[in-house]
Amino acid sequence: MIFTDDKILGYGSSHQFYSVGDELVLDKNYRRAHLPLVNSSHPDVITSDEDYCMGTYNTQRHSIILPVSDERLRQTTTFIEIEKALRNASFTNKIVWDLLEKRKNLLHATISSGLNDNCIELAIESLQTFMDTQPVKKYKLGGIFMGPVNTGRLYLKVYPEATGSGHIFGEIQSLLGLKQTEFSL
Repeated sequence: MIFTDDKILGYGSSHQFYSVGDELVLDKNYRRAHLPLVNSSHPDVITSDEDYCMGTYNTQRHSIILPVSDERLRQTTTFIEIEKALRNASFTNKIVWDLLEKRKNLLHATISSGLNDNCIELAIESLQTFMDTQPVKKYKLGGIFMGPVNTGRLYLKVYPEATGSGHIFGEIQSLLGLKQTEFSL
């Protein structure tokens, strides 16, 4: 089985790199959407902006996600090594470790966001047909990614199975008439 990699996906060109002494500045998206969930009293929180209020959308959104099992994730060598390195890093006290437990049932990779209300039923039917088609679709999780959007939030890279025409997540996006994204987090 062949999985995509950084050369096929856009992780490499979008990755934020930091050197010793560089300052991490939380971007507006992070300060508006995620910081209120991490530390609602932080002075950089944007409490209300556009369709967000304290980290929550006012208008319901629909996305296609791939649930990730916290239990299985914690059994992988990659995650164990990443967590150990982060816990030993100089900035470990800046990480809100208790959120891992609180959000463990919400772990997911976003395959596509921005689904319209009027296409949800069709999306479900199309996805079910796609998933029922053999062979079983697979993906793997990779290392940490922090890009130019939501700077401050650490993601794990997701590498979908490669296909003759691209990869399985791209096939899902095309099947539903959605824009193909460069990566999933």
